[in-house]
Amino acid sequence: MKALIDQLIALRLYGMAACAEALLAARKPPSLTTAIKQLIDAETVERRVRSIQHQMRASKFPHHKDFATFDYGLAACRTRACKDW
Repeated sequence: MKALIDQLIALRLYGMAACAEALLAARKPPSLTTAIKQLIDAETVERRVRSIQHQMRASKFPHHKDFATFDYGLAACRTRACKDW
């Protein structure tokens, strides 16, 4: 069964590989249609997560900033109003 998981990884189907490990480790294996649906659902979720991660890296958002390092000179609000919030 390790060969099956290795083939899924070689095909870059990481969601299916992770789900297949869980399905193969189950005491009572699900029916074929249930197993295929679970594999497809796991791969769909994995692809969505990877897509969001890629978009977040590509967006180049600035690093986390806090009020201690915030430059109030460039801000549209007053220092007191920002600190009260």
